[in-house]
Amino acid sequence: MKNVDTLKELLIDCLVEDLMDPEKRGPGLYQVVARVISDNKPTKEESTSIRTDILENMAPFKMRKQA
Repeated sequence: MKNVDTLKELLIDCLVEDLMDPEKRGPGLYQVVARVISDNKPTKEESTSIRTDILENMAPFKMRKQA
């Protein structure tokens, strides 16, 4: 899995560089970027957990956990 993670990081780095270059920007690049973003979205459980952690750290009071 380490090689796949390395490839993902390299791909994202290259896409960011291409987005910064006005000559390389175009509809095809935007489609690729949109696909990479949608393929790497956190699952609903992960995003809910992250949001809950953030809210708990921000709240000036202790939040009650739901069962």
